[in-house]
Amino acid sequence: MVSDFGIARAVSSAADARLTETGLAVGTPAYMSPEQAAGDQDIDARSDLYSLGCVLYEMLGGDVPYTASTPQALIAKKLSEPTPRISVVRETVPAGIEAALTKALAKTPADRFATAREFLEALTSADTAVSVGVRPARPMVRQTAVLVALGLLVIVVSYVVVRSARDRGAGPEPAPPSYAKLTADPGVEWFPSLSPDGGWIVYSASGLGNRDIYLKSVGGQNPINLTADSPADDDQPAFSPDGQQIAFWSGRDGGGIFIMGRTGEGVRRVTRAGFRPTWSPDGTQLAYATRHVELNPQNIEARSELWVADVNGGTSQRISGEDAVLPSWSPHGHRIAFFRRVDQAGHAQADIWTVPVAGGEARAVTSDVATDWSPAWSPDGRYLYFSSDRAGSMSLWRVAVDEESGETLGPPEPITASATTLAHVSVSGDGRSIAYSSILVTQNIQRQSIDLATALPIGEPSWVTTGSRRWSSPDPSPDGEHVVFYSLTQPEGHIYVAGTDGTGLRRVTGDTTIDRVPRWSPDGQWLAFFSSGSGAIELWKIRSDASELTQLTDAKPGPAYAVWSPDGSRMAGSRGDKIYIIDPNRPWAAQAHQELPQPDTALSGHYANSWSPDGQWLCGAVRPDGGIFTYEFRTRRYERLTGFGEWPVWLPDSRRILFVSGGKAFYIVDRVTKQVRQIYSVTRDVLGPARLTRDGRHAYYSRRVTEADVWLMTLR
Repeated sequence: MVSDFGIARAVSSAADARLTETGLAVGTPAYMSPEQAAGDQDIDARSDLYSLGCVLYEMLGGDVPYTASTPQALIAKKLSEPTPRISVVRETVPAGIEAALTKALAKTPADRFATAREFLEALTSADTAVSVGVRPARPMVRQTAVLVALGLLVIVVSYVVVRSARDRGAGPEPAPPSYAKLTADPGVEWFPSLSPDGGWIVYSASGLGNRDIYLKSVGGQNPINLTADSPADDDQPAFSPDGQQIAFWSGRDGGGIFIMGRTGEGVRRVTRAGFRPTWSPDGTQLAYATRHVELNPQNIEARSELWVADVNGGTSQRISGEDAVLPSWSPHGHRIAFFRRVDQAGHAQADIWTVPVAGGEARAVTSDVATDWSPAWSPDGRYLYFSSDRAGSMSLWRVAVDEESGETLGPPEPITASATTLAHVSVSGDGRSIAYSSILVTQNIQRQSIDLATALPIGEPSWVTTGSRRWSSPDPSPDGEHVVFYSLTQPEGHIYVAGTDGTGLRRVTGDTTIDRVPRWSPDGQWLAFFSSGSGAIELWKIRSDASELTQLTDAKPGPAYAVWSPDGSRMAGSRGDKIYIIDPNRPWAAQAHQELPQPDTALSGHYANSWSPDGQWLCGAVRPDGGIFTYEFRTRRYERLTGFGEWPVWLPDSRRILFVSGGKAFYIVDRVTKQVRQIYSVTRDVLGPARLTRDGRHAYYSRRVTEADVWLMTLR
């Protein structure tokens, strides 16, 4: 008989040839303990007792305690759902056995049996034997099955007891990793980079209003600000292979990649574009991406290319024209790893890829529904570490890879790490130290009163929602009684409606599709949004009571960002460089939609976001760098009003426009005079797109609060 307890021991003469070790989760998910699946606790013999409990549950009930369509979903159930009772699926199981089984399957190791012998004694105790013998009216076949299953498990547990006693002399378990919190200042400290010797760490922080780069001894207390003399943001530092130089992105002088000495001296420019530099092993080149993402892998507004530049000047070479973000150069110089966002059936999927340094065909390392990003090579080139939510939360994983070919050599493995959300992985030269950003993000809805005459805020904003769930894209109802928004996480892409004070929260959509950016119809009867419900992004509508879900477009793929006309008879939607005008009250096949004329190239990447109350204008913005424009229906002409800003909305006078820029400030621009003025700003937080009540006296928007610290995990 071969029993799969979720883990196995390799047959080897080496004393340390074990597949189960602290920091790694290896085994069959159905039989793995919660702590082994999560990879966030030390693993001991009580984990094996949990696996034994899974085997007994399957023998008695016909299936394992938890089932799901994917390993990731199964692990999430183990971590979040109550421990199932065997009597629910097999009512004839004796009460004593059920009690022993429930204890063995406790989520917390401390609540389980301490040893296999205790488990064995509980299964064979007098109370259990009596419960088997005295229950009346039990079919003999079922009773026999229970006894046979119990007997088999007693044999298994007895074997474990004997084997455990025999193995006691095999030596101590490997020591668990140790953790050290390297930063603890208010705000954000992130993008750590370890020096090759593991003794120093460089990172960026936002303590002085703008982001600066800091150098700190791993064992020290006082960081050194290396870019204090720069008023621009400096971010994403990376130690050179010899530890003597630091490459980084900076917003100074138009932005680009810069290099400085280890202690901040001799700053010089390498490129005039790019983000997140990564060094070649010989220290002569830097790879970088043309777009950047900090925390949310889905927030890449445009395709990001991969380039390589000589650190001593000269020309840059494009390696990949496909999407490539947060690159990492392999230690022997063969390949560059990155993550790529790919739309799969309407879902923006993030996976790890590699590409040859000389260019050529990229190869996928991961390819599933999980969000995998922020890769970093191990120093021997055998593994790629990365951040992933495949176990339910964003944590540290690794996968074995052939560095020369990019071939994946095994399934991803979870690695123990202490973090709420983990990102920005850096590995020391000896592979024993791993630095990462531990990030806590909340995003809730705020309401701000506005003086309609001056468009200035009145008083302080109030919170509509609170808590750890992240909400986005609010829109107030026409009667001002409700607000609609969607969930960014837990789960992603469900639409909710609440009162303007946050009470009465109720879900409007709740299937497996991604539903985003809801907008009320002018009569308050419908909510329009874009969704992946048909397998591609299209516009849909639904009543606020969750009835009459209706697909509006079927363009494969269709437009996004529903913009109602003031009378509700038309709707604008944007896709790529096109803006469509459709009839939201007629089936797609029964209408001839209108496509607005194309603007000049200065507005390439434009999208519409708001229809003026007088019905004469649209306003929108330009991706990826921002800029507010208007479109007049009468003249069929576009006009650019600003060179920055996103997500504009009209005030009731159809002349002034409110917009956000960089997530840091709200502005007002006058359509006639083009005068721009700032009306509200924040320092550390991020402001989302605003929407106004019909009378223009209240604005609703999301506000993201981020705390990030740098942690160090040491493998022993």
